[in-house]
Amino acid sequence: METPIYVDGATSTSGKSVSLKRVINHKKDLQKEISDLEKLQKTLLQQRKDLEYINENIRGWAKSFDTIERNTQGVPFVRNVKEICASIENLLNDIHGDFYFRMQNLITADVPCFQQDRDNYISLIRARDMTNVGSDGIQELTTRAEKLSITSINKGTKLFKAQIRELDKQYDTMQQQLEDLHFILDVILKWDEDFKKVVRFSQGVPHMRSTKEICANIKTAMIPSSEFDRTVQILIRDGVPCFTRVTGLFDKLKSRLDERSPNAKVSEEIRQLLGELIGTLCTIMNFFYDQEA
Repeated sequence: METPIYVDGATSTSGKSVSLKRVINHKKDLQKEISDLEKLQKTLLQQRKDLEYINENIRGWAKSFDTIERNTQGVPFVRNVKEICASIENLLNDIHGDFYFRMQNLITADVPCFQQDRDNYISLIRARDMTNVGSDGIQELTTRAEKLSITSINKGTKLFKAQIRELDKQYDTMQQQLEDLHFILDVILKWDEDFKKVVRFSQGVPHMRSTKEICANIKTAMIPSSEFDRTVQILIRDGVPCFTRVTGLFDKLKSRLDERSPNAKVSEEIRQLLGELIGTLCTIMNFFYDQEA
C-alpha cells in the first residue's frame, strides 16, 4: 500500500488532492493494518513459546544421553538408551500431552522449515546424533521468530503508528483551516447581506452613502493585522488548495472599494466579486474539506 506524504495540507506524493475524508479513510486503513499486525505478532509470540518449549525438551533429551554416555556401558547403557527413547516416543505420540499439542499447532500454522525439523528430531528414538540436529534446528527457528518475524512486525507497527500520528496532525490542521475558512465566509456573507439592503440600480445620494459605508466597513475589516487579515495570511501560509484564487479576488475587491462616487454599477461589480468569493470558498470547503458550507 502506497503511503502518502502530505505537503502543506494540500497534496500527496501522487499529486492527488488531499481532503479530510481521505485523511480519515487512510487513518482507518492504517489502524486496520496495525490491528492485523498485532494479531500476527500475538500468533508469532505464541509460536515462539511453543518452539522454545519443544527446544527445552529436546535439550533435556540430549542431556539424558550425555549422562548415559558418561556413566554407563554395556547392557546398562543399552537399557538406559531404550528407556529414554521409549520416553521420547511416548511424548511424541501422546495426543493429549502438551508437547504433542504444541507440535500440532506449529504444523497447522505451517511454520517455516518446521516439518523438516520435526522429521529430524522424531529420529531421536533411533540415533543420539539426531538429538543435536533437532535441537539446533528448533533453536534456529526460535531465533528466526524472535529476530526476523516479530522484529519486522514491531517495526511495521511502529511505522504505521507514526503515520497515524502524522495523519492526526494533518487532520487537526485541516480542521483548523476549515474553521478559518468558515470565519472568512461568514464575514463575506455579512458584507453581501449588507449590499442586498442597497436598492439595486438605484441612484442618488442615499445609494452612494450606503455603498460608501459598506465599503468603509469592508476596508476596515481587511486592514493589515486585523483578525480577518491574520486569518487570510494563515491560510496563505498553510497552502490551502486553490486559495490563491481567493486572494486574487480580494485584490480586485480592494481596488473597487476606493471608488469616490460608487454608483449602481460599482455596487453590482462588488456584489459580483463577493459572489465569486462565496462560491470559491464553498467549493474549497466542499471539495477539499468534505463539508457543505
